Amino acid sequence: MIISTTCVYAQDMQMYAVHEDRVYPSKVAEYEKAAKELVAQMKKHNLQGADYNALARDDYHYIYLTPIENMAQLDENPFAKLEEDMGKKAAGEMWAAFEGCYAEHGDYILRLDAELSYQPGGINTNPEGMYYRNLDYWYCTEANLDELVAVAKKIKEVNEKAGSEFYYRVYRGGFGTIGPVFMVASAAKSPADWYAMAEASEEKTGGKTQELVQQALKFTTKFESFTGWMRPDLGYVSEK
Repeated sequence: MIISTTCVYAQDMQMYAVHEDRVYPSKVAEYEKAAKELVAQMKKHNLQGADYNALARDDYHYIYLTPIENMAQLDENPFAKLEEDMGKKAAGEMWAAFEGCYAEHGDYILRLDAELSYQPGGINTNPEGMYYRNLDYWYCTEANLDELVAVAKKIKEVNEKAGSEFYYRVYRGGFGTIGPVFMVASAAKSPADWYAMAEASEEKTGGKTQELVQQALKFTTKFESFTGWMRPDLGYVSEK
């Protein structure tokens, strides 16, 4: 979700701490039960400073995004107060429920690049009623980074001039990601709705966006596309 560490620390980009669990397909039910219990305990104790959004990709990767202001926040344990309130034994049992549910997991940093994103009226990472997500990952080399950024700017310009209603957000990676990569996230009510919006956008732009996409591929070393759903039931928003 992701670009080069050489330019990721621009001050105008919202930073996110991301935790990703790569869950065994056979353990999804068990994993989600544990994740929901964590949320239930956070709500019970009204834990502050640990809000996050949850996304479940269709390849059984569960991704949690927490907005942060600086890297220093990574040194903090957002669940420390919860563990204290629950008690050592109860907290230990809660965390133990996750054991054996995933092959691997890890943490990294993403930054939302508003300049490359296209969402007239202001960036909204959670548009109401639009839980479906399409996530495209564009990898490149440091040598081709500037060229890929230039094409991304052209794609945004084409959409703006055409008045396209196909909105998307571009994330750049930082600490914990390997090599330059963009993640382009787009939202819809359903897969069918997403394809309908994409087709309508192509008609409005006269196919210019697809021409630019083909140009972008010339500077790309790897491309991956995933789909999934935002999961409010696995996320947490504290009561202020």
